[in-house]
Amino acid sequence: MTLAGGTLVLNDSDLSVTDLVITGNSIIDFAGVSSNLFATNLIFANTTVTLTILNWELATDYFLAGTWAGAVRGIDAQGAIPMNQITFDGWSNNETGWEEYTDRIRPNVPEPSTYGLILTAAGLALFGYRRRRATRRQSNS
Repeated sequence: MTLAGGTLVLNDSDLSVTDLVITGNSIIDFAGVSSNLFATNLIFANTTVTLTILNWELATDYFLAGTWAGAVRGIDAQGAIPMNQITFDGWSNNETGWEEYTDRIRPNVPEPSTYGLILTAAGLALFGYRRRRATRRQSNS
């Protein structure tokens, strides 16, 4: 399948293709509740074309590629070509990654436990700051 511009609307579909070749700036719309796209081979014709992903939801929509020409699996490759040629709506193109063991292409967002850790650290820092201020006030009185 070649996307040479325009929009591919999945709308609750499961689509498997051997080659997904992006030759022009295109959009894939994961409309509906749950859509899946699997490409055995994902290929960008050149480094100037882009792919925008709309209505994609983590854990309900899946975009997978068995091979991705020029791509490197893992979080360390974020922001590099061709990973940054895909932009998920609501995220920066520099956050797109290709998971090491699952073939999933998705924005690399922090896990909920990361947010919990950050919130806990901020709470402890605030508690320590307030306690230190209270101790200083008592010693100055």
